[in-house]
Amino acid sequence: MSKRMLAGSLLALCGLLAFAPVGSRAADEPGASWVTDFEAAKATAAKENKDLLVDFTGSDWCGWCIKLKKEVFDQDTFKKEAPKSFILVELDFPKTKEIDAKLKEQNEKLMQQFGIQGFPTILLMDSKGEVYGRTGYRDGGPEKYLEHLTKLKTSKAKLPELLAQAEKAEGVEKAKFLDQYLELAAESGKTDGLDAKVEEIMKLDADNKAGLKNKYGIRKKMAEVQVAETPDAAMEKVEAILKDFAPKGEELQKILLIKGQVLAAKGDKPGMLVQFKAAKDAAPESDLAKKIEEFLKSQPQEKKE
Repeated sequence: MSKRMLAGSLLALCGLLAFAPVGSRAADEPGASWVTDFEAAKATAAKENKDLLVDFTGSDWCGWCIKLKKEVFDQDTFKKEAPKSFILVELDFPKTKEIDAKLKEQNEKLMQQFGIQGFPTILLMDSKGEVYGRTGYRDGGPEKYLEHLTKLKTSKAKLPELLAQAEKAEGVEKAKFLDQYLELAAESGKTDGLDAKVEEIMKLDADNKAGLKNKYGIRKKMAEVQVAETPDAAMEKVEAILKDFAPKGEELQKILLIKGQVLAAKGDKPGMLVQFKAAKDAAPESDLAKKIEEFLKSQPQEKKE
């Protein structure tokens, strides 16, 4: 099994429409306030003092894109509230729908520029095109999605504040501020310069008094699991994490879930289900536990003789 196939396994938990001009979607289409010209959208955002919500989508083939559009973007609540804060931009990558060659070129260039690796990817940007939030499909309907967007928008101001507080602090207190910064940055989709901050946190909490050395040590090791050459190599790394760090609660839950996925990659479905059940029990009140439980209920029951 290749690195790419294994990484994909571990990370997994994810008539023709009328062509609309570059400026906007057709007026009679749901969500008519979306535009497709990125530079024009930035100019409008600057003029109206708004941010950009940019949807990288595969409108006629990507199941999660279609689901997000139906459950959130086409809902009246979203169409009414979102444009108050955002200029809505659709960058489409269809398989059957034809789009203008100039528009296709723009979209592919932006996909490379912003490192888009899957659909749907939703980027929140300021009017200059600087990204401060990255998200995708989320369940819960338009209200929950708008709440999520508001939280990401709030992080734009909060991230610099946390860095400023960290600069004024020392030792473990500084590590705690940096930890808050990393958690918020991760939720916002910000990735630049985070590795150096992880190393700094681990040095500041070298004796693990705040539990941060172990927290980030586990995360670094889990990154190694995801790029392991083979399922056996991945399993060896997972077992080492369990032995060296003795994780508990939600941290243990995530590791056991990965262990189950490695077993699935090895073709051991019964072993996978055992680990998934153990993962659910490790932190039964977590949101992830609920998703694991739904998955387990969807599995066919073995027939008893």
